[in-house]
Amino acid sequence: MVRILVVGATGNIGREVAKACAEEGHLVFALVRAATRVSKVALVEELSAAGIQLVDGDLQDPASVEQAFRSCHPVEAVISAVAGSQVADQIHLIHSSQKAETVKRFLPSEFGVVHTTAKAEVPEIVGARISIFKQIQAAGLPYTLVHSNGFMEDWFSGLGQLGKTYPPNPVLLFGDGSIHGVATTRRDIAIYTAKSLDDPRTLNKRLVIAPSCNFATQTDLVRKWEGVSGQKIQMELMKAEELEAQIQGSASLKSSSNYSSTTYLQLAKAMWIAGDCSHPLPSDAVEASALYPDHKVTSPEEFYAQLLLKGPG
Repeated sequence: MVRILVVGATGNIGREVAKACAEEGHLVFALVRAATRVSKVALVEELSAAGIQLVDGDLQDPASVEQAFRSCHPVEAVISAVAGSQVADQIHLIHSSQKAETVKRFLPSEFGVVHTTAKAEVPEIVGARISIFKQIQAAGLPYTLVHSNGFMEDWFSGLGQLGKTYPPNPVLLFGDGSIHGVATTRRDIAIYTAKSLDDPRTLNKRLVIAPSCNFATQTDLVRKWEGVSGQKIQMELMKAEELEAQIQGSASLKSSSNYSSTTYLQLAKAMWIAGDCSHPLPSDAVEASALYPDHKVTSPEEFYAQLLLKGPG
């Protein structure tokens, strides 16, 4: 049993990671802001019901982070699942982990592609993560970087279009729709993360989640959804040059309200134009489904069957 402090446990991936770690038999503490206890009552109750102990603290308040470490002493592992806007704040977790001198594994918020092999740039996300990783290494903390590639709920629900919770008709295909991407459900990503936590094979390694059965082009996704739903989907193409022009035009607005749309376009370029989920693994990486073959991931077809039952509401 490992004593784990999870930060970002009230987010979409964080809640799944915290619950999966508890299911693995670990003692899980979740850093939760006072305001979150009020605004997300049902979620907080869900975490508590899963056996997760809530600890007061705010990642942007270094003193409260240090107090959380003392309250959970000894913290043996730290898992961060914070959003992109908070990645730089993980420096406070690094400092507190150093002071604690008990942390045997540090997992920063790296849920995404492998940045060392990526060809497309998403500067708002990548820069801060690279900086944090360098500081983890400088601090001498043992680590595992979990690269999830895409979340199936985000990427495959919209047939490759982000920001869609149900397959659109018509659907926009980027490029010619022939580049392979890969996505996995948050639940499966969380299970792999929990399994890697005290696995010596993932120590100071990148754990890349890229099960072969979940690779698909946008055209593949359309066909899979058509096969499950019986619907006929119309496809419209956006050429790479057009997508790049939209990225440049969106970024030039330089408004905070435009952050999401710019990032969505940059991520679409990374997945469906640059193929950043399909590059060979770097030398310091291991692939999750090969490492843990006993875990069966949700396939795109199974995901679409579940989505059809839920409906577009």
